[in-house]
Amino acid sequence: MTLRAGMVLGIVAVLSWGSPVCADADAGLPVVTLTCEHAGGPGRVRCELELRTYGAGSVRWADVEVVETPAFLAALRGRSGPRDASARENDLWRWAIALVARDHGQGDVVMRARAVVCSAPDACIPRTVLATVHVVVGE
Repeated sequence: MTLRAGMVLGIVAVLSWGSPVCADADAGLPVVTLTCEHAGGPGRVRCELELRTYGAGSVRWADVEVVETPAFLAALRGRSGPRDASARENDLWRWAIALVARDHGQGDVVMRARAVVCSAPDACIPRTVLATVHVVVGE
């Protein structure tokens, strides 16, 4: 498997219990960035999801779920929990998510980040953020 240099940046949609809202860190809503490597052929595809509040609250708990993949890709794990995060700071959590490409192709991968964001010890709000990234395997 050969990897091409570079990453593909994902599109982010922020949802608060089903209602679309603007991604506004000042309102305590997390902002998610999803990136995946461009793979030269079938094999492992590494993705990274980063959730940030930019100081507008601290993340008390969070996880990531792979919601949708194209037919040529599969997730090694469908969910990565809080203990799987490679970075867990007050306003930044990060996960590495591995996908497996069975063939060449391109398509969108959708992931859901869920978080509990607190602006004070007793003022916590659950948030859900969907992120989509276009993954390319092969030329």
